[in-house]
Amino acid sequence: MLQAETAYGVEPLLSFDILLAMFLFPEITRKVSESKLLYMHTYQLEKWDKDLANLEHCIIRARFQSIKDFQQRFMNTIHNYNFKPGILVLVFNKKIKVGTNRKFCSCHFSLMVVVQHIQGGAYYLAELDGTVSRLKFAAFWLVLYYARSRNEFKIAEFTDTSHLMGLFDDSINDI
Repeated sequence: MLQAETAYGVEPLLSFDILLAMFLFPEITRKVSESKLLYMHTYQLEKWDKDLANLEHCIIRARFQSIKDFQQRFMNTIHNYNFKPGILVLVFNKKIKVGTNRKFCSCHFSLMVVVQHIQGGAYYLAELDGTVSRLKFAAFWLVLYYARSRNEFKIAEFTDTSHLMGLFDDSINDI
């Protein structure tokens, strides 16, 4: 029984930051004595500069390892949705088929051209005849169209951008 507990009737608990408690505490492999435990707590409270530098190094290394593990685990589902203006895309359409088991009928809208990437991550698209859609399309609904030729459309030549002014709330500087 600790001396403070017998003297005051309460168990002394020191509050520590969880990260400091994890990284400034030495590795414990077996039961420790009271004096050793008191030494460990005092050592934690001192927070030497070399210990804090070691703590920072351990945390940064753990974060980068976590990023690496995340990228490895979700390698097949992580996509770069940064479509430039003039790229041909297919818009994925998930309609729920009313009927047996409410299955998804996966189909795509017609081929469209990226007009503008707006700040929220959505895109303005245009039909191949130059008609600009007023809808905003989320990035995850778009699938890159792999055409036989790698030609990109020049948006200024493809659509008349003069009628786009005021059509959208966002600026169209990317056109």
